[in-house]
Amino acid sequence: MDDILLKKIKRAKGNIALSIGAILLSLFFFVESNRIKDGAHSVVSSKLFPRIYAGVMLVCALAILVNAIKAYSSVPKEIRDKDKLTKESIAGYGRVLAVFAVLLVTAIVYKPLGFLTVTPFTMFLIFIIIEKPEKRNYPLFLGLSIFCPIVVYFAFYYLFSNLLPMGILKPFLIQFM
Repeated sequence: MDDILLKKIKRAKGNIALSIGAILLSLFFFVESNRIKDGAHSVVSSKLFPRIYAGVMLVCALAILVNAIKAYSSVPKEIRDKDKLTKESIAGYGRVLAVFAVLLVTAIVYKPLGFLTVTPFTMFLIFIIIEKPEKRNYPLFLGLSIFCPIVVYFAFYYLFSNLLPMGILKPFLIQFM
């Protein structure tokens, strides 16, 4: 019985951490959406979809947070006191820090190197960090990491009349725009 309750505590603590991170990320998306410039001929504001995404993410994160706090509170205090760090939970914290480091480096080199140069590497590294080694599908990760940024880049250009940073690929991309 104690093992079940300890697992419940660990899951609740993980969900609390996840939801707090998602809340901060959604607020960041919302604030950063103000930096997006609308194209001259766009019918829909380029800010609309990042704001919708941020709002949906915020609502989901708040729901997860409320449920996690309820689950954590439902476990007796003496069982909560038995919860200790394990190698597995430390590895999970390491993965979170690794993803944060990748995102930090991405934010630093994003403008000079450009969206199409940075995003595939970022996606690929995050896929590798998040997935367990025995379940990694490198060809799928590579395909998604190349295909999705290209689609997003051209969607921003053709649908919103808005260019994402071209960076070092500017001489090449100007020929297609």
